[in-house]
Amino acid sequence: MDIKSDFSAQICVTPSDSLIAAARGDVPADLLIRDVQVADLLLGRIYPADVAIKDGWICGIGPGYSGVRELDGQGAILAPGFMDAHTHLESTCLTPSAITRAGPFFTERSPWYVIPMKLQTWPGSPG
Repeated sequence: MDIKSDFSAQICVTPSDSLIAAARGDVPADLLIRDVQVADLLLGRIYPADVAIKDGWICGIGPGYSGVRELDGQGAILAPGFMDAHTHLESTCLTPSAITRAGPFFTERSPWYVIPMKLQTWPGSPG
């Protein structure tokens, strides 16, 4: 077995411009779930929020988003996919300017796929 070949195909994907624009609230998300109960496993609480989805990815959680299609999430609970979402920025293959352009929060998906998040959308976040 050639171990080198197992590690030679690192794929680096940057978020699309439309995903970044939706995460910033500059364009409508494809889907907005309004007033859903979000289960935050990191902080161990459930809180009401709007959840914006663009191109199949959650691009924002919190107020200030609009959607091409909107659903009333009242009475429903939205839970994450139960994955380890911590990130090692050195493994993303992105330049510092690309990371800055995409925003302050990222989630990681193998292999090294990043999604922009908005700082103010995460409860308990600094700033």
